Amino acid sequence: MSELLANQLKRKIARQFCRVALWIDDDIPGLGEKTDDFPFQEACDGFANDGVICQLNKFPRSVDNGVIEKYVALAKNADVLIIDWFLKQKDANSTKKIIKELFKPETGTRFIYILSKDRDAAQRELLDEWGDLLNVIPTTDCKPRKMGNLFVGLIKTNL
Repeated sequence: MSELLANQLKRKIARQFCRVALWIDDDIPGLGEKTDDFPFQEACDGFANDGVICQLNKFPRSVDNGVIEKYVALAKNADVLIIDWFLKQKDANSTKKIIKELFKPETGTRFIYILSKDRDAAQRELLDEWGDLLNVIPTTDCKPRKMGNLFVGLIKTNL
């Protein structure tokens, strides 16, 4: 299959099965802030080119149950969740709470992309937590463009 046909097929599938991607990360810059760590806007533009809405959400530094519930509610309505494994310094508890809620059958989330600057630690924790229950795809099998060395793995849910 030519690259042009492959890209057309990918876009058709994206438009048909994926309408909304939710991105939760504590490194997403706020309004007027810039970051050299990761080109968030460029990645969102890639989704837009495929006809997919990508909503960026900066995870707050202080967290209570209301914050987690808010992100769970948003994630349940997204087809794709992109989330930083360590939403706070070396702490994956918030991410785990959000993801755990997405395993319930009533959620619409189909794919969860896990990102982290510390890929090895994140992948170990992810596999320790859910490796025996889920289809966790390692980085070599599915690496979205623009996510570079941050990509840890992909969890397929509710397919």
